[in-house]
This record gives sequence, C-alpha cells and structure tokens, in this order.
Amino acid sequence: MANTEPWVGTWRPHRPRRPIAAMHQTPGPNKYLLPSLTGTSKHDPTKSKSPAFSMASRHLQSTVHHSPGPAHFIEPNTTRTGRHTALGVSLKGKRQSQVKFVTVMKRKAPSFSFGVHHSQYKAPLILNDDN
Repeated sequence: MANTEPWVGTWRPHRPRRPIAAMHQTPGPNKYLLPSLTGTSKHDPTKSKSPAFSMASRHLQSTVHHSPGPAHFIEPNTTRTGRHTALGVSLKGKRQSQVKFVTVMKRKAPSFSFGVHHSQYKAPLILNDDN
C-alpha cells in the first residue's frame, strides 16, 4: 500500500502563533551594517579607536649593493696631504713655585686605618692548615 501523502511523520504544517521573519518581504538583519570598530578605514567616529598596525608582506632582500662598503669609507677630515685636524693644546706640568709648600704639623691622637696593607717588602702570609 503506497502512501500518497507528501508528509512524513506526525508533524503537519499549521498556522504560526505569531509572525515569523520568513513571512516578511523586508531585507534581513545583515543588509544594513553598522560602521566597523576595527581598523582605520570606515571606522565609527563616535567610538574610541585603539592603535592600528598594518600587516604587509615581507620585503625581499636586496642583492644589489648600492655602496662600496665600509672598507672604502673615507673620513671627511682626510685630504690628499694627510689628516686635517685642528691644532691641539699642549698641557704643561705643574709649575714650580718659588715658595715652598709648608704643612703645619700639630699634635694629635694616633689614627689607624683598617684593612690589610700590602707591601713588596713583607713576606706573604703563610698559614699552616693541619686538618
């Protein structure tokens, strides 16, 4: 016995209880888009914008050299007769004065400094480690 009904199962089409979106002939919710909040092009001016970075392809390595290189660098102050420099100031030593420098020696308490004082005239310290 062949079933002549086009419906399979117990469900049958019925009248909807409230209107559904398929009954309307208006464009869908994706028809009108809000301005984008990402990126810099067509950004919504009423919203704050974070820094944007552009993603581009990697630059190819240049195989053509555009300069002779660091070995052929000529300093700007070098001429054909030699190096051109400003005259330097020569500093002389301390001037010998006619008056001898006198220090005033006063009596004071003995003062000792802490620490080890190394001398080339003293023998090095040798410790016997009998363990």
